[in-house]
Amino acid sequence: MAAALFVIDQVATADLATLIEPVAGGIVSKVLVSSPAFQQTLFALDAGQSIREHRVPSLATVQVLDGEIDFDVGGQTVPLRAGAWLLLPPHTPHGLAARGPCRMLLTLVRGG
Repeated sequence: MAAALFVIDQVATADLATLIEPVAGGIVSKVLVSSPAFQQTLFALDAGQSIREHRVPSLATVQVLDGEIDFDVGGQTVPLRAGAWLLLPPHTPHGLAARGPCRMLLTLVRGG
């Protein structure tokens, strides 16, 4: 895994929209901050890109920064647009597909 862009013991600010751009036909990710208890990863997906169904043992939240994403959560499709927020309890099956170029922020809360 690539090193995080920021460290947890220093104050930092960032314009998330400038840190990552969708790439034609691809999915790009950048870890913003990571610790044993917490991780934030920025994703950019091109139109039609998807992440197949999976589960994570952590509590997760997704914040859509721009574009539109269809989240499949436990067999149900949840359409999300810019500004939407999604809470995923640990071990919830989920996958996603980008309707168009988009960016999202994934937060994982580990343990507890």
